[in-house]
Amino acid sequence: MAAINKNNLGKLLNFLNNEIINEPANAWFVEELRKILPDNQSKHGKSKPDALERIEKYLALDYEIDKEYSLCDYSFLDKYMREKAESDFREMKRFKLGLRGHKKDFGEFCRYVILQTELMLNFFYDEYYEARGGITEIVRQIKIYNTSSMGTSYYNPDIEKVNSAKDIPFNYKLWAFSKQYGVKRDLLDAARKLRNKMSHRSCEPDESHINELYRKLLSYGIKFSEDGTTKYMNRELLYNNDVIEYKFEHFLKQQPFDKLEDELRDLVDKIYSLVKTE
Repeated sequence: MAAINKNNLGKLLNFLNNEIINEPANAWFVEELRKILPDNQSKHGKSKPDALERIEKYLALDYEIDKEYSLCDYSFLDKYMREKAESDFREMKRFKLGLRGHKKDFGEFCRYVILQTELMLNFFYDEYYEARGGITEIVRQIKIYNTSSMGTSYYNPDIEKVNSAKDIPFNYKLWAFSKQYGVKRDLLDAARKLRNKMSHRSCEPDESHINELYRKLLSYGIKFSEDGTTKYMNRELLYNNDVIEYKFEHFLKQQPFDKLEDELRDLVDKIYSLVKTE
């Protein structure tokens, strides 16, 4: 067995001492560790050679990922915000690679995508509009780009009472930013919905329900791409409830990790291009 990096073992011990062992609620976990470790030294005077490796695997510790740079360039943020965004990126990647709980978790992956997205949108609106009318102008822009060409409003009038960008609902900011600056938001918006639904019910795709919705959409005359995504529909169907539900269920089924990362990166790149000229 390859030797385990001493520095990593030190981090492991610190983690166990500071976060696990002395917490009463984790008593069950300590018992599991005792089962993994030998009671005493082996007959050769050494502990079982794979004991610590098994513990690291059980804990899903992955120190190497902490050395990786985010696929998004957060270098233009101040130190606090940059570290927060990059930390959320690393957690996002851990859930994508299955390094938390020993399995990939698309829901938690989406949660950390949205944490980064919301942080960036709050930063943008506060930073970009600070010298452009502040919160009054922010609200005005949000209202403009959350209104249809027919004059239908998709925002709550209460946003006029907010004091900062962070008080405006995330979906209003996402829709307004994507519409005004021409970046994709469909997957980010689906990730937002998934993040919101995760605390209320199971978010596993229902194959029979997806097939039922698919047949309905075919009867509406909607065309599909080979991967099952909607390709063409009449404009009046864009906000049909069956269409909206199918798109979300299909999103759950496909789990588009990479494409969702691409939308996040494009949004961050656009924000960087806007604020770097300030």
